[in-house]
Amino acid sequence: MSIQGTRTSLKVIDVSGIEDPGSVSPEHLLKPLWDSGLVLLGGVDLDLQQFEEFTHRFCDRFHRSAARDDLRRSDGDGYSVRTPEGNFTLFAHNEGSYRPFELAHLAFFLCIEGPSSRGGETLLVDGRCFYQALPEQLARTLENEGVVYSARWDNERWQAELGVENIQELENLAMENHDFSFRISHGEMQYQCRRSAILDDLQGEPVFANAMLAHLPEITHHRYTRANPYASNTNKVSFGGGQVPGEQDIQTLIDIQDKVSLEHAPAAGEQRDNCKAGWHPS
Repeated sequence: MSIQGTRTSLKVIDVSGIEDPGSVSPEHLLKPLWDSGLVLLGGVDLDLQQFEEFTHRFCDRFHRSAARDDLRRSDGDGYSVRTPEGNFTLFAHNEGSYRPFELAHLAFFLCIEGPSSRGGETLLVDGRCFYQALPEQLARTLENEGVVYSARWDNERWQAELGVENIQELENLAMENHDFSFRISHGEMQYQCRRSAILDDLQGEPVFANAMLAHLPEITHHRYTRANPYASNTNKVSFGGGQVPGEQDIQTLIDIQDKVSLEHAPAAGEQRDNCKAGWHPS
């Protein structure tokens, strides 16, 4: 089954009815995944072990979500984390795109227990439609300059995020990646990392694929004044040329996000193209 959203061309492909997810060949799911950006495993009852075994059939390396270390499942493989229970809105982003590494190709979600009240929907954002909706000048700036992420992290955070153990390894990482720089002050690391904001999907089409909206120091959009949007005064984004996006630029990006998003209720499991489809929980 395919679902055509009224505000997006992103398709959700339902492969419910499969009794044993382990019997599904990766090739059976990868083609529709690359075409649509999302495969929905509806009607499949998976426990955490089955879910992780399923993900290992597609990936040999996994991204550690250091920002959710306190939500890590102790009974899993060390990569599965729970979704925060707090009532807040995290804007659309491509997982891990603020770090000096290749963007992760896939993201997996498993709904173990749905919310008991209103909320909990996953909002999926079609990166291709997002790019097409960008004003010409803003699109050109993002393509030519990319995005620079800045943040302050404590020792545990930067070690987990960057996969290093000490400052020497951190210095080696900076020497290998000229778009990444840092300084240590008062027990914290201040870092900057320049990343591409527009990528090509597997069909060669440009997509808006970054974490700008999830890395803002504040959010003032009028539609989200009561939605508790995530922002942190230790975060900052700028264009590659050093200019900080103006308030109008941010408002425009949020408006586009809302225009090209497809909302669906929590499902048993899903598999997402981390380049083509950004996401944010509500």
